[in-house]
Amino acid sequence: MRTSVIVSLATALAAHVSHAAPTDKLAALFSPWDLELIGHSGAHPFREYDATPPPPASTGAPAAPTAPAAPAANRHNSNTTTCGAFESAADDAPMYTAATAVFVVPTVSPRPAFNWTRDPTVTPRIAVSTGVDGISCPEAVRAGIYATVFQNGTQQHVPFVEFSGRVYAVRIASVAPGETVRVRVSIIQDDIVNIDWSNLNRTTEAFNKNVPTNSNMCGKSVSWFVEDLVPSKALPGDFFAAFQPVHFSLLEGSLIDGNTTHFDAATASFTTENALCKVDESGTELVISST
Repeated sequence: MRTSVIVSLATALAAHVSHAAPTDKLAALFSPWDLELIGHSGAHPFREYDATPPPPASTGAPAAPTAPAAPAANRHNSNTTTCGAFESAADDAPMYTAATAVFVVPTVSPRPAFNWTRDPTVTPRIAVSTGVDGISCPEAVRAGIYATVFQNGTQQHVPFVEFSGRVYAVRIASVAPGETVRVRVSIIQDDIVNIDWSNLNRTTEAFNKNVPTNSNMCGKSVSWFVEDLVPSKALPGDFFAAFQPVHFSLLEGSLIDGNTTHFDAATASFTTENALCKVDESGTELVISST
C-alpha cells in the first residue's frame, strides 16, 4: 500500500537525513525570476509545448530562454516517444532517495520529412532528463535539458526542472550542444526534493535548489529518459526530432539503505511502442540514439 511506502520513506529519511526547520528548508528554493513556465506535466511531461518564436541566428553564445507565447486553442497538447532506462523498487525493498546522471548534450535537427508549413507553432524538440518517481507514483521530480531547432537553423538548449506538476525552463544556467551535464535529484524530505544541476564545461553555469511537491514522494523508481516531443495533432508515424546519440556515462540510483545501484541497457531499459529511438549498450555507458 502507498501509505506504508510513505511511512517507511519518512521513517528512513528521518534516520538518515537531518530534518531542517521550516525556515531553513525553504532557504534554497527558486525565486520567481529563476524559472519560466513551459507547461504542465502528465503521464509524460511536456504535455504542453510553447509557441516560442525562433531566436536570432546564433552568434556563438548559448541562446537564452525566451518568453513563450500563449498556445493557440487545441494546440497545446503533446505526446512523447520515449526511450531510456528506469528501475522500480519492490514493495519490500529499500526505497530510492536519489537519481544521478551524467550525459553529453546532443545536437538536434528536424527529420527530413518534417513539414515546417504544416503548423508554424510546432518545432522539433527533445528532452533529456533524470528523475525520481512518476512511473508507479503520481508525484515526480525530474531535471535535465530540452532542445529545440527552428526553421532558420538556430538551436536552443535550456535546463529544465519538473516538480509539483509543472515544467519550467531555468533562467539561471545555460548549456550548449557538446557540453556535459550532471544532474542529481534527491529526496531530502517527504515533500521536498533537491535538484543539483551543473554544466561540467562551464562550472559557473549551475544551480542547487530545493523544490516542493504537491504530495509525498514515494521513492519507488528512478529514471533516465530521452523524449522526442511530438504534438498530439501529428499523424501516425510523424516523428519530428533527430538527435545525436545521448551517452549517459553515469546512471545511478541511490537507495535508502545507503547502497547505490548502477544501470545500463542490460539491466533496465524502456522504449515506448512507437518510439523512434533506441537504447544500446556501449561499454559502461547507456547510449540512446534516434533511428
